[in-house]
Parts: sequence; C-alpha cells; structure tokens
Amino acid sequence: MSEEESFETEKYSFHFYKDEHFRRTNALKAHVATVEQRNMTEDDLKELKLFFGDIGKWENLSIAIRNLLKDLGIIIREGTEPMKEFGSEKYNIEWQMNHEFALITIRLAPEERRRRTEVDRQPVELTLKEITEQVKNVPKWQVLKRTLSDLKEQV
Repeated sequence: MSEEESFETEKYSFHFYKDEHFRRTNALKAHVATVEQRNMTEDDLKELKLFFGDIGKWENLSIAIRNLLKDLGIIIREGTEPMKEFGSEKYNIEWQMNHEFALITIRLAPEERRRRTEVDRQPVELTLKEITEQVKNVPKWQVLKRTLSDLKEQV
C-alpha cells in the first residue's frame, strides 16, 4: 500500500488506501471501524451509508458562497478556477461488513469517468485526496444542517 490516509470523526475511524490492484481497478479502499472499537452493526452500516451520501455537499456549498461573494464584488479572484462538481452521485460505492469493520470500495461512476476523460483528454485516476477531503468535511455539513434545523424550529 503506497498511498494511505487515516483519520477519525467523532464516531468512526477511517483508513483509506490504494491496494496493489489500484492500477487495474482504479478503486480506493477504506476500512471503517468504530472509535470505541466495538463490533460493527447493521445500524453502523446504515449510518455510514447516510454519511457517505453527504460527501461533496460542503464543497458545493463553499463553491456557491465563493461564487456569490465574487458576483457581489466582495471578493475578486484573479484568473479562473475550474468548476468542479462534487457529490456522492459521482462515485460507485460498494459496502462489505464483518463484525470488526466495514470495507468500502470507491470508484468513479461510469458517467463521471467519461465526463472527466472528455474534459481532461487523458485517463482519469481517482485520488485519495479527492475522497478523503470530502469525507473529512461531512461532519461540518452535518453540523450546519443541524444548526439550520434548530434555527428553523426557533423561528
């Protein structure tokens, strides 16, 4: 395993890596265990699937806010930044679970691979950074959703 990254959220410990078959499969792998090191349950798997459903939402919000501030003239950026779309729909995510951990396999969805190949005019490789940064931002998105929900209830 040449490339890997590990980190924890409040509830889960993530270990992302490229295995020896990455060049052939272009699939990233992740072992996810509970921080308390208890057995994984079906409820954990359901929660992780919801968690991964939120990847990319923080990034899309950040892009929208940056574009709004730019349009309002509050920030001015020199040059142009490529517009990248984020979200769980860009990936095919496969799930396996045993009592110790969940094994997740992540690949670009076929439509996304085609789109990126057309844009970049070269084969596309999924990177650890692309996935891990989105996963690390999911808790921020979830806190924002809870905060907005709480604010809505107070109004």
